[in-house]
Amino acid sequence: MVHRLLTLYLGGGASASKESYEQLCKHCSDREQVAADAERASIKYKLVEYMSERIGEEFVGHISGLTDWGMYVEVEPTKIEGMVPLREITTDFFDFDEENYRLVGRRTRQTYYLGEEVRVRVKNTSLEQKLLDYELIPDPNKKADPNLHSGGKPFKGAKAGGKKASGARQKSGNKRK
Repeated sequence: MVHRLLTLYLGGGASASKESYEQLCKHCSDREQVAADAERASIKYKLVEYMSERIGEEFVGHISGLTDWGMYVEVEPTKIEGMVPLREITTDFFDFDEENYRLVGRRTRQTYYLGEEVRVRVKNTSLEQKLLDYELIPDPNKKADPNLHSGGKPFKGAKAGGKKASGARQKSGNKRK
C-alpha cells in the first residue's frame, strides 16, 4: 500500500481517501493472517505425516511445555513437538505445579521441568487433527526431588527446584483430557 501511495504522490497524484485505504489495509492484514494460519497448518500436517511413519520409534527430546493435561516434548534432531498425556504416564500420577512450572509425582516425588531431557516413543498420530502423541519412556535412574514431601509441596525452607521460564510457551487449544 505504501509503495502504491508513494508512486501516486511522486507522479503528482491527488491525496488518496483515508477511509478507502483503511479498508484496503484491514483486508490485506486479514488475508495475511489467513495465509499465516494456512502455512502453520500445512507445516504441522507434514510433520505429523512424517512422524506417522515412525510409530514405535524412540527419540531423545526436551520438555517444551507443561500443562495440567500433558507434557509437550520436542524431539531431536527434527524439533517435532508432540504431547505425552499425563493420564498415560504409568509410573505415577503427576500433578502440574503451575507456580514452579513442573510436574510432580504424588507417590514417587519425581519431577519433570521445562527443558529437561526425556526419552519418548511415537505412540499415535492423527493427520485429520494434526496431532502427535508420544509415550514417555521412564528413566529407571530418575530420582525423587529431595526437597519435596509426598504431597508434592516443598519442605519449609527448601528451595523449589523448578522455575517458571520467562516467555514459556503457553499451549492453547488441542486440550485433551
